[in-house]
Amino acid sequence: ILSASQIRSVDAYTIQHEPVASINLMERAAAACVEWISRSIVPKYSFKIFCGHGNNGGDGLAISRLLLKSGFETKVFIVRESHKYSADFLENEKRLRNYHPLAIHDIKSEKDFPLIGPTDCVIDALFGTGLSKPVSVLFARVIEHINATIAKVIAIDIPSGLFADKHTDGSSIVHADHTLSFQVPKLAF
Repeated sequence: ILSASQIRSVDAYTIQHEPVASINLMERAAAACVEWISRSIVPKYSFKIFCGHGNNGGDGLAISRLLLKSGFETKVFIVRESHKYSADFLENEKRLRNYHPLAIHDIKSEKDFPLIGPTDCVIDALFGTGLSKPVSVLFARVIEHINATIAKVIAIDIPSGLFADKHTDGSSIVHADHTLSFQVPKLAF
């Protein structure tokens, strides 16, 4: 079991020594997630993917593009609380906009929250292992909105709101039915 900083080091080592660009590493992870989803989730579901602005959000954007290419009904909801985005997030947002611009929706306040029905499958790509502080009010409300549904929920890498390698206080943690984690188990699991 590695800490969040050790996981970042492993990623950096892989990127430098394979060599593979971080965006391509993200594409591999997204493809593995879509393969699992295609095998494991009943086709009747439509997908609602919630993305933050970091690399976990970039994973969600890549997954949404690949789900759309596989014929799944998919909508993406980006929480726009900051103007700081990771480079891989921005690249995947550009790729998705070029492929299917109508799939992207912004969340700037609670009025932008989508309805989530029983035939929806929610994909949580708000935060990854890099979460180092309690979530902000808007993100907490998004997490509460996700947790209030009866929809199936899949977290990407780690349920959002959960710290990877220290105790997490509070209720703003996505209650996932499944977590598709990368590389190694997280201490929080």
